Amino acid sequence: MKLWERLLGFISPPISRETTLQDVREYLLDAVLRAASILGIVALLVNLPSLIARQAWGLIALYALFEAWLLGTTFFRQTTYGLRVGTLLAALYFIGTTSTLQYATIGDGRMWLVGLVILSAVFLGLRAGLVAALLTTSTMLLIGWLMSADVVPVPIFETLGLPGNFSTWLNTSAAFLIISLVLLIAVTTLISNANQAAEERQRLLSDLEKEHAETKQRTRQLERRQEQLYTAAEISGVLGRVYDLDALLQSVVDLLTARFNLYYSGVFLVDEQGLYATLQAGSGEAGRKMREAGHRLAIGGTSMIGWCIAHREARIALDTGKEAIRFENPYLPLTRSELALPIMLGNDVLGALTIQSTAPNAFDEADIAILQGIANSLATAIQNVRLVQRLQQSLDEVQRLNQQYLINAWQQETAGQEEGFLLEVENPAAPAVLAEDRTLEVPIVLRGVQIGAIHLEGAQPWDEQDAEFARGIAAQAAQALENARLVQETLRQARRERVATAIAEQARSSLDLETILRSSVQEIQKALRLQRVQIRLSQEDTPPEPHQNA
Repeated sequence: MKLWERLLGFISPPISRETTLQDVREYLLDAVLRAASILGIVALLVNLPSLIARQAWGLIALYALFEAWLLGTTFFRQTTYGLRVGTLLAALYFIGTTSTLQYATIGDGRMWLVGLVILSAVFLGLRAGLVAALLTTSTMLLIGWLMSADVVPVPIFETLGLPGNFSTWLNTSAAFLIISLVLLIAVTTLISNANQAAEERQRLLSDLEKEHAETKQRTRQLERRQEQLYTAAEISGVLGRVYDLDALLQSVVDLLTARFNLYYSGVFLVDEQGLYATLQAGSGEAGRKMREAGHRLAIGGTSMIGWCIAHREARIALDTGKEAIRFENPYLPLTRSELALPIMLGNDVLGALTIQSTAPNAFDEADIAILQGIANSLATAIQNVRLVQRLQQSLDEVQRLNQQYLINAWQQETAGQEEGFLLEVENPAAPAVLAEDRTLEVPIVLRGVQIGAIHLEGAQPWDEQDAEFARGIAAQAAQALENARLVQETLRQARRERVATAIAEQARSSLDLETILRSSVQEIQKALRLQRVQIRLSQEDTPPEPHQNA
């Protein structure tokens, strides 16, 4: 079985995929020539003894020469298609004509000639088949006329006693022509249908390949859009939890560069004067160097960022080499495609987002839609971060003023005391100080301001648990001291209000200026327990006259 498969593979080469009718003809011609070569060698070996016995050396030489020619045209791949077909058809014509001359109408010459007609149509087309049919029919008629005219001897006719008239040749040639034409029409019809089927199959394969390529492209686009949406969602998560502006913008450009497989991405923000867009965050080493160099672009200038901010719309450059409005950046020499999108909050432009790739035609309208959404979300996040920063600054200022108020209040409260209090801003969670394991210094801290300290001495060493307990006592003491101070301050404020009320009542009860002033001085001295109170009234023309109560 394997031997047969090998022999079949040698005779008929395998066909991987036919693309045209000519390819099929080439493969079929190879198979026919290889089979003819093998059969020719077998025939030569079979007839060689009889030819040698007859001493037909010329015929042997002719046969061997023809076989060598057939082998050369079969296995020498540089031979042209026309020469190989011509060799095969000439061999068939020679064998058919020779057999007809030897055996007239009762031999196998007609079979070889019919094969010539069919193979002519197969390898060269219908026209060549018709020419071959007319040629073979004419050859048979010529041989019949020559034999009927005794020009060519017919020894076999004499042996068999058959008549050699020309009418027999005419009938035989007519039947041969009819059969040849019928076979020719059938073969050419089959070839035509096969060719149409092959072309239809090729067209279907081309359509399938085209649809497959389009499907793969759509799949890649869908995967890219999905990745873009995932990136947009991830960026939205970053925008919601990062409140440091520099860290926020750097996280966004790093995510865009990694997820979109970009060459570079950066964020520009408009300065306070609205004249320049300064690079606030950039990806990679190029972004770091440009930030250190203070890279900025003029708004409305010869750059896509400046144009984008000035016109408040996105601008795309699919081939930067042909883009008229573009800044040639020496830090980014490999950029081929660039996309600039405005970062807008309502009608206000906060800056612009730049996206760059090393591939031409890297962006489309769908990219603009998704990235513009990211830019709009970024604008909201930038505004929120700025508001948070302003709020934090306000809170810090309030805390500072509150701490200064506490310091001033406790300085006034402790003024005149011998030892007083240590007033300074400290960490509210300042640890207790352990000294030589037997003394413990615990700060009394009130809203970030140290208003005093608790000094403890014991016979036993202090541990961390004791220090924690002391800190709790210090916290309660701080609040208690502050409450006491507030009560004292409230009482003083109430006393002042009573004095002011008494003075106002005295003023309303008398119309004499001297009486009003004396009553006011007495009430102030009594309420504040002062030793000396003096009121001076100034006039433009006369020096002030003092009213006092000593």
